Amino acid sequence: MPQDRIPGEACTPKDCTDLLECRGILMNAPIGIFTSTPEGRFTTVNNTMADLCGYESPEQMISSVTSIDEQIYDDPCDRQIIKRLLEEQDEIINHECRFQRHDKTRFWVSINARIQRDQDNRIVNYHGFITDITEQKQSQDRLARKEEFLSTVFDSIQDGVSVLDADMRILRVNKKMNEWYSHMLPLEGKKCYQAYHGRSTECRVCPVSRALKTGCLEMDEIPLVQKDGATGTLELYAFPMQDDTGQVTGVVEFVRNISKRKKAEESLHLFVETIENSSDAIGISTPDGKHYYQNQAFTNMFGAIGDDPRQAIFAEQVLATEVFQTIMSGDRWTGEAEMIAKDGEVRTVFLRAYPSKDQDGNVKALVGVHTDITEQKETLKNQNKLQTQLFQAQKMESVGILAGGVAHDFNNLLHTISGNVQLLSMSKPEDHPDSKRLRTIERSIDRAARLVRQLLLFSRKARPKREKIDLNREITETVRILEPTISELVEIKLNLEHNLWPISADKVQMEQIILNLGTNAAEAMSESGTILIETNNVILDSGDLPDMDAGRYVQLTITDTGCGMDNEVLDHVFDPFFTTKEVGQGTGLGLASVYGIVKSHNGYIKCYSEPDKGSVFKIFLPAITDAELDDDRDHPEPALKKGTDQTVE
Repeated sequence: MPQDRIPGEACTPKDCTDLLECRGILMNAPIGIFTSTPEGRFTTVNNTMADLCGYESPEQMISSVTSIDEQIYDDPCDRQIIKRLLEEQDEIINHECRFQRHDKTRFWVSINARIQRDQDNRIVNYHGFITDITEQKQSQDRLARKEEFLSTVFDSIQDGVSVLDADMRILRVNKKMNEWYSHMLPLEGKKCYQAYHGRSTECRVCPVSRALKTGCLEMDEIPLVQKDGATGTLELYAFPMQDDTGQVTGVVEFVRNISKRKKAEESLHLFVETIENSSDAIGISTPDGKHYYQNQAFTNMFGAIGDDPRQAIFAEQVLATEVFQTIMSGDRWTGEAEMIAKDGEVRTVFLRAYPSKDQDGNVKALVGVHTDITEQKETLKNQNKLQTQLFQAQKMESVGILAGGVAHDFNNLLHTISGNVQLLSMSKPEDHPDSKRLRTIERSIDRAARLVRQLLLFSRKARPKREKIDLNREITETVRILEPTISELVEIKLNLEHNLWPISADKVQMEQIILNLGTNAAEAMSESGTILIETNNVILDSGDLPDMDAGRYVQLTITDTGCGMDNEVLDHVFDPFFTTKEVGQGTGLGLASVYGIVKSHNGYIKCYSEPDKGSVFKIFLPAITDAELDDDRDHPEPALKKGTDQTVE
């Protein structure tokens, strides 16, 4: 309508044309235009307004809507709010609220409106227009939900996340960073080195600074100091952010607290170091036999095991199967086992084997801890030997004292009997009937005297008549005496060392040793057999034989192929009056006499024997020292054999 028209003045044709054009423009405008009264009725709506609100025409909308509050606004209170704002401000701009259509569906609008007042300043009408912003609001809602989702995800990350600009200023952090650095809140707006490290300048080692410069991912480990003073280690990744031109605009920090992992790594390192330096051989294999770990001690003992350890190191497969089955059943196996070392030697180990299980209780690995006790077993065996030898020596000493006392007293009795028999014999003629009985008594006295001498030899109270002798010669001569007294089916063989060292000994007693041992050997063979007599020069070290000094010795060995002896007999073989022969077949003093003779010569005797495998007697007699070898000084010494035997007497 022309602005210069006077109210009440009739319109000219041109004015009418202009008015119609303006009306047409308003009615067909792409935005909803309306005029309403304070009471809640529309007086004017255009086509777009009617269409937005779901009416077929403006006329239908004007006539149908009798209460704008109830029929147009989704929430009637919204119109009251708008009316109040208009009364206060005379206009509203881009006020958002929700309308409802004629079919009760809802949509969002943006309202712009002004008040029309009369001359008395009373509100006459509200003029305004609306824009459908439903799609915009839906987009905003989607963006808000997405932002809320991303924010929730951002804060739910259990690692620390920071967004920094190109000046290393913190733009945003997640919840975890706020927890770690609660004593430095707020973090946003501060430089990272100020907020996280309490510094006024950049850190010397800073992956963020490197990422800003290189435009590449950077990573480093940095210290963590929390409010309570607790320290730890953080693993920091710096991801550079770039714009469309490739310019680095900032950095995203991804920070993970690896304090527990570092401690676990340190503990694991300490554990592995402990295992690697353990003196016990430790090996781990899978249930199917694959060997996948062994420490250095295991390698030193068994070498590199690539195969199933059950077959590679166990000397007895039956035991290996038992151990494997026990562990696979979930139990432990503990005990001694014979195992094959890398040099092929069989070692005795104390094995502690147990299963390693997963969280479901299934066996996932087999662990074996092997302690080499070979030397311990040998030491214990030697200790037992020494204890047995000590007991035997003490026993023989006690028996010797007893035998010596008995022999002394018995000898006195024999002297009395012998003297009286001689007196009686002198008083009787040869043809007297008692003379024969007296001669029988004299023969018995002689046998008893020989028995006394044997007892004295055992007790070492009979002093040997020592002289320098060649033991080889004594053996040769004694064998000539022995051979006619034994079975022709028994062969005596000699293996005598050339240039045997001389010894200081009693010839008669050496003969007695050979005769006693040779006779016993022959009697141990029921039919045919062999007796081997050997001599050797040996040098013994201290400890090779109990209570024997280091030095040069002559070794006499008598071996037979007879019936042998069991351990029970072997333990008493040198006891006086002990015999396995039938009653009347032996005195039980033969070997006891041999023992006594050897001891009286400062020598040593030992016996090896097993049932059905014969017996071996070894005697060690001290050789005459260099100072005593006046005649043989210019002769070279023969090749020596090292003596290292140890046995139980």
